[in-house]
Amino acid sequence: MKRNSRSGPVDHMLLTTIRKEPGLSLYELGQVMRWSNGKVDGSLRRLLNERKIVINAIERNGRPVHLVYPKRRLPYNMVEIPKSLLKLGNPTWKDAAFFYALDNLSFGITGRRFVDWERVSSFTEKVKLLNEKDRLVVTIPEKFVNFYRLSEKRLTKSIADNNVLLTINGTIIENMAYPAK
Repeated sequence: MKRNSRSGPVDHMLLTTIRKEPGLSLYELGQVMRWSNGKVDGSLRRLLNERKIVINAIERNGRPVHLVYPKRRLPYNMVEIPKSLLKLGNPTWKDAAFFYALDNLSFGITGRRFVDWERVSSFTEKVKLLNEKDRLVVTIPEKFVNFYRLSEKRLTKSIADNNVLLTINGTIIENMAYPAK
C-alpha cells in the first residue's frame, strides 16, 4: 500500500499520545488530539498494520469499545511483578511461582503454595522465578497460555495479600482490514 507523505507526522503524533495515555478509545483519542474520527481511524489502521499498537476490544456500558495501547514490550507469556508491591522473604517469592487456574477468566500466581486456591483450581503448575533488581519475571506455563488463549487476550494484574490475580478483560486486535467491515 502506498503511503501518503503527510501520514508520517500524523502517525508519529498519534503514537506519542498513545504512549503517554494508553487505553483511550478512538473517540477519546480524537478528543485529545482535536482530530476527526476519520483522521484518527486512518492513522490507527496504519499504526496497527505496522504493528506499533494493539487494540483491546472490550464492552463498556453494554457497547463494544476498542481501547488503543502501544505494542507490548513483554511477550504475552511473561508477567512482571514489581518487588515493591510484594512482601519478599524466605521462602515466599524466592525461586518459584505457583500458578492456579481459578476460573475461565482469571488465574492466580503466588510465591508459595496457597491451599485455598489449590482447592478450587482446575489445574496448577509450579515454575521457576526470574529475580531481577526491582521486579520478578515469570513465564506463564504453556497449559495456561493455551487454556486462556493469552496470545489474543489482554490481562489485568491485581496484587493483594502477596498474591497476584490475573484477569482476562478483552480481546487484542493486531490487524484490521481497511475499510472496517
